[in-house]
Amino acid sequence: MAGAPTLALLGGGFSDDPDTLLDDFVLDTVGRARPKVCFLPTASGDAPAYIEGFHTAFGARDCEPSHLELFRRTVTDLRAFVLAQDIVYVGGGNTANMLAVWRVHGLDAILREAYASGVLLPGGWAVEDGAAGLFTDGRLVDVVTRKPGATLRRVSVGADGAVAEVAREARVLRTP
Repeated sequence: MAGAPTLALLGGGFSDDPDTLLDDFVLDTVGRARPKVCFLPTASGDAPAYIEGFHTAFGARDCEPSHLELFRRTVTDLRAFVLAQDIVYVGGGNTANMLAVWRVHGLDAILREAYASGVLLPGGWAVEDGAAGLFTDGRLVDVVTRKPGATLRRVSVGADGAVAEVAREARVLRTP
């Protein structure tokens, strides 16, 4: 097993950016020669075209792409499959809806295990289009953007119900 996967929250990437800056960033930061990259296309309902786009974008790169369909699931041991990945690339969408779908399939229990072991941090994050946050060992280690001004924001709810958002400074990625 590869150990704790790196989780990347991406506001863009292979599916809608005119360049590969965010995807390059995620692959380069893992530190493995051929990282295992798993696409979780929950938000699209496992749309075949979205999955095909992922495999087209990553298939020619120096990585091992895979995907995890939850609506037409063929993987029987979700825990082993997810925890064997180096990168879990989550397709965009409404977080509440994705969590509900993940719960039905038992993926939420695996994510809770990742929280307990320090792989993921509890709480909320909002990523703007063109930005990405990289988490390693449960800590935010980098925030990057391909669009100046786009960032990742920590969202929390206080005891009084007030919502607070704190933007994290993002490093602008440039083409070589």
